[in-house]
Amino acid sequence: MLNRHLCAGWVVSVLLAMAPLTIIADTPKGPDLPSVNALIPNFYYEDLDAAREWYVDKVGFRPLVDLGWVVIVEIGPGMQLALVDGERGSLEPVDEKGALLVIETDELEAWYQHMSGIDGIEWFQYEHDADRYRLKHGIMEHREIEEFRVLDPEGYIIEFYRWKPDYRPDTRR
Repeated sequence: MLNRHLCAGWVVSVLLAMAPLTIIADTPKGPDLPSVNALIPNFYYEDLDAAREWYVDKVGFRPLVDLGWVVIVEIGPGMQLALVDGERGSLEPVDEKGALLVIETDELEAWYQHMSGIDGIEWFQYEHDADRYRLKHGIMEHREIEEFRVLDPEGYIIEFYRWKPDYRPDTRR
């Protein structure tokens, strides 16, 4: 049986290659919605201490809340991640991760250098990545983005990417 990470990456690559690229530039603004303070995905862990050490002590994200069973770290303004003890949270950790954390940054090389300095960092590649063009620093180039991926202590994929100028969505609407 193929690894789900490999299958998902292959399917996404095939779909991207087949689909015409559509950048939605001049769509009308949607309805006025109530404000949102933060988006906080929850990742569930069998070993919360290892996850806390990795995200806080190694990666350097600032802890905002630590209740013993959940640690919320700040990735950037309004961007947070909850690290949840699988024994005490609402859900349970699973082996086949159904989510990944994707971080858009204009400082991709700086993040690559920072992550390279973490002792024992585990880089992640999909099976088809070997066919992609690699820029210096091991960053991969795709049609729309440049990116690299790492694994956290329990196998969640963390992807850092930067849009190429011709493909960057206009989010200032």
